Amino acid sequence: MDELGADNTEDADMPRADTAGSRMDERAEEYSRGEDQAEERRWLAFVMEATRTHFDIIDADLNLRYVDSAWRKIYGDPRGRKCYEYFMGRDARCPGCGVPRAIETGEVVVTEEFLPRENRDIEVHTIPFRDAGTEWLVAEFNIDITDRKLAERERQSLAEQLHHSQKMAAVGRLAGGIAHDFNNLLTVIGGHGRFAARSLPEGHPALADVERIMEAAGRAAALTRQLLAFSRRQTIAPREFDLNEVVRGMESMLARLLGEDIRLSADLADGLGPVRADPGQMEQVIMNLAVNARDAMPDGGNLVIGTRAVEIGELEAAGMEMTPGHCALLSVRDTGMGMDAAVLGHVFDPFFTTKEVGQGTGLGLAMVWGIAKQSGGHVRAMSEPDRGATFEVLLPLAAPGAAAAEVG
Repeated sequence: MDELGADNTEDADMPRADTAGSRMDERAEEYSRGEDQAEERRWLAFVMEATRTHFDIIDADLNLRYVDSAWRKIYGDPRGRKCYEYFMGRDARCPGCGVPRAIETGEVVVTEEFLPRENRDIEVHTIPFRDAGTEWLVAEFNIDITDRKLAERERQSLAEQLHHSQKMAAVGRLAGGIAHDFNNLLTVIGGHGRFAARSLPEGHPALADVERIMEAAGRAAALTRQLLAFSRRQTIAPREFDLNEVVRGMESMLARLLGEDIRLSADLADGLGPVRADPGQMEQVIMNLAVNARDAMPDGGNLVIGTRAVEIGELEAAGMEMTPGHCALLSVRDTGMGMDAAVLGHVFDPFFTTKEVGQGTGLGLAMVWGIAKQSGGHVRAMSEPDRGATFEVLLPLAAPGAAAAEVG
């Protein structure tokens, strides 16, 4: 009995071989599973880094539960912070937040957001799930789509430019036809007015009326010339010349035109190369843009006329109806009152003006458009309210090796 009892006591104190083996197997399995999970996390981190993807977990109250290390490096510890405050720097929920919708529908929600502090666009995939079958959470995969959005905006801008060019071409054809016919009528009116003036003796009471008729016909003829320039039907004498020399030759005249309250300066690129256009028309372009800038700065300001060489790619050239290649860019930049988007969209339309009745015909910038197009180029405007305006005229450079002619 004693030996038997001793044996029983010893068996009670010693672990059974099969039990010990089972525990060792469990520990080995847990260890292996931990290694697998660690490896999965490493691979996941690598893939997310390679694809510029970030990951976070958010609860139904928009509290952050987890963010990956890349987010933490940027924004710090997420604990106790709302997702909109952490990522966006906002005080309230984002208007297009996909978290409530994902939890309500139980489906994946895809939204696009802009991160203002990083100047990046992201595509957010919000995936709802239950934590241990109880609490609703969402996992967010945030994919950087900045380059894609930039390309989309560029394509949209080029499409808008092409649409505007086509609209202006249609308006130009209409304006050109009217101007041509109207000019013929004015020729008849002016001719008969001169005949009437010569046939009337000096001091005749009707002579003053005839002279006023001829003055009005002269002003109308000037308007038709502007319309013909807009419609690209104006007679031109293109030749190769140095655009910088045109600007330098006009500086003193422009300074007098602008007045003492506006500071004029030139920023001209060296070695620009000759352009092929009508030098007289280019003087008209610079004059009209300078007058437009002066009217936008009634209290004075700065006006900078610049030139530089640029290269226009095929896609951009198609949007501007130009031939791709090397171009000269003439810019006129002011510090005036600027324009909002509504005005900017019509700034080159004929007879469009923001001035009071009798203070402008609305043809100055339309002429600039027509001259640029007739010269094989393009003109564009950039502006914001109270931030001035910049007009850029693009002109194809003459063939390589061409010599610039003197202007005068």
